[in-house]
Amino acid sequence: MNKQIDKSKLELELNEKLNKLGNIKVLDILKNDDISKVCKIELNGIELILKIKNTSFTRNQIELINRLISKGVKLTKIIRFEEVENIKYIFAELVEGVTLEKVMIDNKYIGVEQLLKELCKEIYKLHTSEGLDDIGHKKQDNIEYMYSIKENILNNIKYINNIGKTEIIMKSIKMVKNFIGGSEQNIYGVVHGDFHNLSNIIVKNINEEYKINRLIDLDSIKYDIFLTDIGMLYNTTKYFKLEELIIDEYSNYFKDKEKIKRYTYISSIYESLKNIDSEINTEDKSSIISHVKNIEEVLIKL
Repeated sequence: MNKQIDKSKLELELNEKLNKLGNIKVLDILKNDDISKVCKIELNGIELILKIKNTSFTRNQIELINRLISKGVKLTKIIRFEEVENIKYIFAELVEGVTLEKVMIDNKYIGVEQLLKELCKEIYKLHTSEGLDDIGHKKQDNIEYMYSIKENILNNIKYINNIGKTEIIMKSIKMVKNFIGGSEQNIYGVVHGDFHNLSNIIVKNINEEYKINRLIDLDSIKYDIFLTDIGMLYNTTKYFKLEELIIDEYSNYFKDKEKIKRYTYISSIYESLKNIDSEINTEDKSSIISHVKNIEEVLIKL
């Protein structure tokens, strides 16, 4: 009951604030946290999704998204963008369907393999599309980020020693640093940047068969190490024991399949290291142990 009261209060507050941007009515609040709010709204009689956030998002990113959509990549169309007092208001099309995560859980894997193959094709189209030079990280930024991860872990080395996996973690840090700092230039491309779960992939039921409809939640879209997307998906789909399907299907699109598979395994380790880096100060031992376990399992494949 209290949650409903809080939600109703927030809807009233948002409606009052959004009136300054036009004839907008909040229909539902889908997400509300410290980083962003996501609402279903009505703007001039049209239902849209509105994301309100205080972190970085630029008109250049919108230009990139629109360019990719024009080339057939299944991304969410941005209808309008406003920035008021450092708060970003992103108006996007309302996408029909349900999340891939829900379908995988509810359907107990029936037909999911084909969906994941279709997903890999869409992500490949994204990764090999032309980017914008001023979007995303430069190679040096990624190298410096790995140094910061190493520094944070070294500062908490006593805690890592208690887990008993210091050697594994330091070995994986060195491997990823060499990967990022190596001579391979073609690992950089357009990246979605937020496949830590399967909720940002919307599928639609067409004639009793699910198809990929859109990749949504594009705040992180940038030009970066594109295999991190597949590294995230690899780690996520391990829950469903379908991670090898992801890596096999995706690498099929490349001439040197084995090289891409190796790079994807390293990207999986990279994602686990980033999770350890973000969680180490919380001393959530069980979570960190699970990330280390993933690193160990992937190292065996390299």
